[in-house]
Amino acid sequence: MMRQMKAGELMSAPIVEIEADASLSAAAERLHTLHLARLLVREDGELADVLAVSDIVRVIGGVPAGRRSVSDVMSSGVVACRHLSKLPGLSPAKVGEYPAK
Repeated sequence: MMRQMKAGELMSAPIVEIEADASLSAAAERLHTLHLARLLVREDGELADVLAVSDIVRVIGGVPAGRRSVSDVMSSGVVACRHLSKLPGLSPAKVGEYPAK
């Protein structure tokens, strides 16, 4: 039987956040400078969603990044878990199917 993975085996630290009203250019700069693929988005101090590089790429065509805010393009449906949370259906063998963090 395969060992079930825990969230801590996949997550990166520290967690990097950005405010929902930040500009896309500020978010892109942070992602680039810190070599990240995603930022957690906070709105009014609460976790709102996740902004991924792919979110920016998807909407940036023809619209200057400085003219859009993070909340305009962030992904919805973020799920949070603790580093010891079990990840059902995800085994170490399956992790190879996902891009490296």
